[in-house]
Amino acid sequence: MAYVTMTTRSAGYVVPASEWNQLIANDEACAVAGFTTAGDLFYGTGSKAGSRLGIGSTAYSRLRTNSGKTAPEWAMDGWNPVNPPASANANDDEFNTGSLSANWTEFDPNSDLTVSVGDVGCKFVQASRAGNNNVGIYKTLPAGNFTIWMKAITLATLAAYSYASIILWETPTDTSKKLLTVQLHRDATVYAGIEAVEWTNYTTSSSTKLATAETGSRATNHLWIRLRRNGTNYYVDISQDGVGWISANAGAAITLSFTPSAMGIGSNNGNTGATQTVLFPFFRYLGSDVGAAGIVGGNR
Repeated sequence: MAYVTMTTRSAGYVVPASEWNQLIANDEACAVAGFTTAGDLFYGTGSKAGSRLGIGSTAYSRLRTNSGKTAPEWAMDGWNPVNPPASANANDDEFNTGSLSANWTEFDPNSDLTVSVGDVGCKFVQASRAGNNNVGIYKTLPAGNFTIWMKAITLATLAAYSYASIILWETPTDTSKKLLTVQLHRDATVYAGIEAVEWTNYTTSSSTKLATAETGSRATNHLWIRLRRNGTNYYVDISQDGVGWISANAGAAITLSFTPSAMGIGSNNGNTGATQTVLFPFFRYLGSDVGAAGIVGGNR
């Protein structure tokens, strides 16, 4: 669109329709020329001149339109740890399709678990059973180093204990085989902690690899939990916000007495006579060890 010099008119002169249309066209051409990058805004200054405002040269801070020209909305598209990664892994699951993906298989030896997917992500409702009873969903664990992370939420403080976990299975199709749970633990004393426990089978624990606890006002019903593998060493990190991570074992590695073949999420209900509910907004996998301070997920 080109600029056209308008004819000088005296006061009171009626502008012909053709020149009025050209005036509008010139105004549009001026605005278009002012925009050089998607997301720019054009604004007036104190001298009434037009100036270009560049918005968002990086993925951390940009504006985008969400709803089209008839009802434009502008929203900050900043980095958020809950948002899907910019480049998702094939093993990631945001649990936002309304049903559980066929990529998952349920591990539920006693038929105690009901799994659903909805607005809150993946929801586990686990019926009461005396003693430990680890249940969950799993998929094949790729070989090599990895970083697995998720957010775990327990919805109530129950009489005994409630666990929401990352789980590694030796062989999930065989209930006599070993597993590792890296779990958010809550119980009736308003206790919250992160634990890593190796199990002889889904009901019998064999060794606690690490355990930390918070009580009273510092207890929480949710944690971001991350499990990393580097060679034969495993590391556990936790976060309250998904951004700042700390090692749950003072940076020390834990080792396993078995080689896992499957990964996933799970729960364990130790409350006789009470059903427990836990939530998992997402599950994510990266085929490398990001390190203790690595920031992962979100709009990176």
